[in-house]
Amino acid sequence: MNIKNTKYKIVLAVAYIAMLLPFLYAVFYSMPANDDFAWAIEWFSSNRLVEVVKRVDWNYNNFFGQSGVIALIIQILFNPLYWFKDAGHSFGICMCIVFLGLYVGYIFSIKRIAIYLFGLEEKKASFFAFLTMLILFTTYYYADVYNWWSGMPGYSLLMLFMFIFCGTTAKYFKYGNKRDYIRLIVWGVVTCTGMMNCVAAGLFYLACAFVLFKENKDSLKKKIIPFVLFVISGVVTVVAPGNFKRTGIKEGNPDYIGGLKVTFIDLVTRIIDTLVHKPWVLALLVLIVVLGINAQQSRKVKLVNIVLGALCVIISAFGAIYPYIVGERKVVGAELATRINFVEDYILMVGFAIIAFSFGCFLRQISSEKIREKLKYAGYILAVACVVLSVAKGTIKQVVPVDIVAQRETIKELFYIWDDIMDEIEHSDGGDVVIERHNVPWTQYVYVVGIDDGVKNDLKWAEEYYGVCNYCVAKWYDQKSVKVFIYND
Repeated sequence: MNIKNTKYKIVLAVAYIAMLLPFLYAVFYSMPANDDFAWAIEWFSSNRLVEVVKRVDWNYNNFFGQSGVIALIIQILFNPLYWFKDAGHSFGICMCIVFLGLYVGYIFSIKRIAIYLFGLEEKKASFFAFLTMLILFTTYYYADVYNWWSGMPGYSLLMLFMFIFCGTTAKYFKYGNKRDYIRLIVWGVVTCTGMMNCVAAGLFYLACAFVLFKENKDSLKKKIIPFVLFVISGVVTVVAPGNFKRTGIKEGNPDYIGGLKVTFIDLVTRIIDTLVHKPWVLALLVLIVVLGINAQQSRKVKLVNIVLGALCVIISAFGAIYPYIVGERKVVGAELATRINFVEDYILMVGFAIIAFSFGCFLRQISSEKIREKLKYAGYILAVACVVLSVAKGTIKQVVPVDIVAQRETIKELFYIWDDIMDEIEHSDGGDVVIERHNVPWTQYVYVVGIDDGVKNDLKWAEEYYGVCNYCVAKWYDQKSVKVFIYND
């Protein structure tokens, strides 16, 4: 047994667990919300498989979205609310299991990308994955992705699929294994059923096929076939009649040109805000650069490819959020749904982690041993300075696992407030249920059920088979109607 290898694995495992436990605490107190009730109701059939087929068909034609068919199937078929009826903490336990699977999946898929994209040995790839995971899981929290069942398949699971696709693509073009060729097609087609991931997946594939792995001798036809299939998969989602009906209920016409400006400004603002208000992100990126300087076994990189890569990352994030911004008629400065920020942030963070490592490899190639040592020390000093700045500004308290621990009582309190509300609804007499609560707290680490005062109109053209949260909760609990009034002083 190699003692050194065992020690670094133990250290990483302990660090991962320490980062994970606060998340599991927050996710454990998850509660069903919005579409979870809609997906759990038997609208068409008591046979779940028949229900899945009917709902996919109906949603595709009437109320589709960016997540795509695969996500929709998973949302309906494995809905914890349907299978366990929200008994006890069943919903939260299911969410913890899924979240843990995604967390581990992100670690290994990002590590795999590093191994096959850069030719790294396992230890350095593990450190690259760890630093990248630190960026992802200390910077922002996405309650409607981590705590909401309907958000997981459509966003975090599809993001994992994209990471797996990227690793498989890099592996294929590095080694040319026929099975990996089939695997990358399958993962790519599935990934591109989610509209938000199409641009990122397509650009990564083209970069591997035509820029990064020129040693691969596949014919042009063989390289083009997967990309064509990816495009077809994405187009199937884009042209869904339900997309046009869904966006058509918004006021005003979509502004496709103005949406370009709004998307660009949002991207730039998000990047600047992250670096200014969360300086430790810059520290972690600098450490990834240093890791690249130390990477003796990495493949050669060209500066032009680094620049093109950075441009591809920006375009990928742009392509992910542009359809949402146009469809929702967003204007400059408007707040985006947290789940959209999730896709935008993950693409930017993982993408720029790869760019930072590539830049470190490039610095190693063009510098002498003495210069490399100076660059590494400069990197460590800059990283420490960023952390010191975070402490001085007080932003270090915003590190997500730390903040979850600080707000743990509010997280628990909110769950029991809504659990009490749901019990009251469940045990009502089947009439018009009206519930009042006063001084209900709020925290970003909880995604609440979402029942409101009922003033929002249901979607009239869809009310027979779909409705807003009040409508679906009432139907789920066999009540005539449900309204919840929250009064805060």
